[in-house]
Amino acid sequence: RLLQTMHEKDPGRDYKAIITRVKNFGIYFEIIDLLLEGFIHISDLGEDYYVYEEEKMLLRGTRHGERYSPGDNMEVMLQSVDFVSQETKWYVTSLTHPIQNQSKKQG
Repeated sequence: RLLQTMHEKDPGRDYKAIITRVKNFGIYFEIIDLLLEGFIHISDLGEDYYVYEEEKMLLRGTRHGERYSPGDNMEVMLQSVDFVSQETKWYVTSLTHPIQNQSKKQG
């Protein structure tokens, strides 16, 4: 109910999130400020056609190359809350990939 109240007060609010799991049917994420887990179905990720790469645990778009993998930071916006089915509907507003550290050679 807190989430619905927040949504009613500010329906255009972006929530900072981090992707926790990627499956062949969508992505799971955690809202950092609320410690709340959410899910976005693969069909709601955008106009691209996404392929699940199991060995890399990521979804990759075949047309635009967008990828979703665990550890990626993103911002999501709440679309709706349904108390009857106990489901929330989210969509991605931005996505950033963590910078991987490269070890420096000493010489």
